[in-house]
Amino acid sequence: MWRNLFLKSKSFKKDLKKRGCQGENDACVFLKGKGYKIIERNFRNSKGYSLGEIDIIACKDNYLVFFEVKAGFGLKKDNLPPEMNITKDKLRKLHRIISCYLKEHPQWNRTPFSLDAIIITYDENENLKNIRHLEHIFL
Repeated sequence: MWRNLFLKSKSFKKDLKKRGCQGENDACVFLKGKGYKIIERNFRNSKGYSLGEIDIIACKDNYLVFFEVKAGFGLKKDNLPPEMNITKDKLRKLHRIISCYLKEHPQWNRTPFSLDAIIITYDENENLKNIRHLEHIFL
């Protein structure tokens, strides 16, 4: 019984990771189409306690943008939209990671920046349904 739960849990995590990568890939294509240059993906702080990750870091017109990607698959009308998973705690973590990124990459210190979100929805067959860009999601 425990073995089945473990295997199910492991495959569930793999599926989530696969869907997360799909969302980030689609977000990158979307951003490139809007004129953004992708600088880095899945940034994690290299020193000290791990704070999490920034999904996409991009620039456009001398402006640095940190993107949080949220994807929803096969959403029904009564489900919450993916952006509801961007909580105050998540935003606080993202701000700490952004600070780490800027310390580790001093060439960007004088560049204006923002934190944006890319919200992606897929239908029940995992076909891309909609992409939205939410700008300036700071606290």
